[in-house]
Amino acid sequence: MGGQTTTQDPAVAFPYNLYKQVSSRGVQVRLWFIRENLQHIHDLYDHIQRSYAGWNQLKMVEFMQSVERQIQELNSCLKEPNVATESRKLGKKLSKYYCRLRRKSLQPSGTEAPHQPGSDPGSGILLQGGSAVGWELLRQETLKHLNRIDRLSNHPSQ
Repeated sequence: MGGQTTTQDPAVAFPYNLYKQVSSRGVQVRLWFIRENLQHIHDLYDHIQRSYAGWNQLKMVEFMQSVERQIQELNSCLKEPNVATESRKLGKKLSKYYCRLRRKSLQPSGTEAPHQPGSDPGSGILLQGGSAVGWELLRQETLKHLNRIDRLSNHPSQ
């Protein structure tokens, strides 16, 4: 992970409207929304074969540990019953967004690049969904979310 992100536009529109709605809500809702985003980001990277992306695996492990720690710390701050009733619609919209993001950028089509001599047979780059470009799109979207989360936590009215 790291370096320049792709210039290709993602196939899924970024949910700016959800961030705007949350920015005018109370602290508990904002913390809940941040935690939900981090959980979705964690799940995207955790449940998919990351070796296809060709990223530095040590940096990936460190990134995942950082996200897990932040989720745990946010869990200790949240009063879940108050947040859940106020934010069900936001949660559903956010979940749908991440499902579309996963489907559009990472769902493997089953077509794998030809095996290169000297490499692991199962470590080819997928040619369509789940491709290196798909991973870079996911990384680009993750960076957008992390920047918006930072703004939401440090400057709630933006």
